[in-house]
Amino acid sequence: MTTEQNYQSMIAAYTSQLRGLFTPPEEAAPAGAATRGAEAPPTEVLAERAETLATTSQRLGGMTAGYLDAEDRALREAAEMKLLAQAIAEFEVGRGLLEIAEEEAEGPAPGGATRALRTATIQQSINELIDVLETPLEAGVQPFLTRTTRAVEARPKEPERAKTDLKTEVETSLRDICRQANKVGGRAARDLLLMDAAVLYEGVTLISRDAADLLDKAITGLSELVQRLALSGLRLLLQAYDRVLALLGKDVEAKARKQVAEWLEELKQEPEEGSGTPALFEQLVNRIYTPDTIGKDVDGWLKTTQADVNDINQAAETVEGLPEKYRVKTEQVERLLKIVAVAKQVPMMKTPVAQVIVAAVTSGLLGYTLYAGYDHVDSGRVVFAGRFGFNIPDRVEGVRETAQKALGVAEGV
Repeated sequence: MTTEQNYQSMIAAYTSQLRGLFTPPEEAAPAGAATRGAEAPPTEVLAERAETLATTSQRLGGMTAGYLDAEDRALREAAEMKLLAQAIAEFEVGRGLLEIAEEEAEGPAPGGATRALRTATIQQSINELIDVLETPLEAGVQPFLTRTTRAVEARPKEPERAKTDLKTEVETSLRDICRQANKVGGRAARDLLLMDAAVLYEGVTLISRDAADLLDKAITGLSELVQRLALSGLRLLLQAYDRVLALLGKDVEAKARKQVAEWLEELKQEPEEGSGTPALFEQLVNRIYTPDTIGKDVDGWLKTTQADVNDINQAAETVEGLPEKYRVKTEQVERLLKIVAVAKQVPMMKTPVAQVIVAAVTSGLLGYTLYAGYDHVDSGRVVFAGRFGFNIPDRVEGVRETAQKALGVAEGV
């Protein structure tokens, strides 16, 4: 089998296991149960399925992460969407398993119908995520976009008007990307700043393999069946963290998380009168992305360029579409942040290792939101590395790079 065939086979196995996780075995289901969805699988069956799912999930995550470095940008963006979807599924299922483990630990479990109703919401969310996971890699992010761009053919044919059109698209896209980064990143930052300082520190510096060693300690004292459920749940939470680490970038995640920790320290400072975390975070985004500087650069290039009108219009169309690409990715981030907030209410999530995983996932999502936004804004990899001491993944041709290439400006200008 080819690499692509192996990957599709793993996707099929994973999505099949997700679909069947909370359904009763056919041989055990009473007549009509499959259509009514009124029963849940026996706890022993669920524990076995969860263990299998956790193993498959780990293998699939590693395979998907490999596409983040593909030469084809469409494959890179598709891998981003799939890793985000898998992280959401892992946290959803992990939270559900911990809830069921808690019920089992407390005594007689509720009836199958009651448990089935409780897991129905999780299953609905999973089904939506399966659609993302089963979308062909080569389709990139395109199937998830809901807003269309104005085609090249519909744009101005007169050079000066085309330049004005590109300038407008640049300004609008920079503003929209910054706004989305403020919205989603700001939420992550607020959640982090409300955490215990020690937990936050451990989360920002968490190494996945170290946390794995702590999982067995977190479930000591529980019955064997409850241990199996809880361990699978915690494994899935930790694997969600692995997905986020992959999104931060191969070999740079430690530096990326360290930078997030430094930015959080800035946000902890005493706010000026009339401001607060939202205002400080907006200032942080503007300082990182430098939208005004990018706008001035493009404006200067437009005044001297001899580029063809079609190239200018193509750049305008590409730039117009960048905020939508960033939006669909960060909406997945926001969805995961909401799931994490719900999961924190589960009693078994109060354990030290679970709290650290929550902090780690949240800080990683903050980093990804900011770095992905920078990738879409793109004021230059060299500039970022010079300011922050490390490079970030280049998965998208951002606003600045798109305009720079179309207008015939040399790299490094």
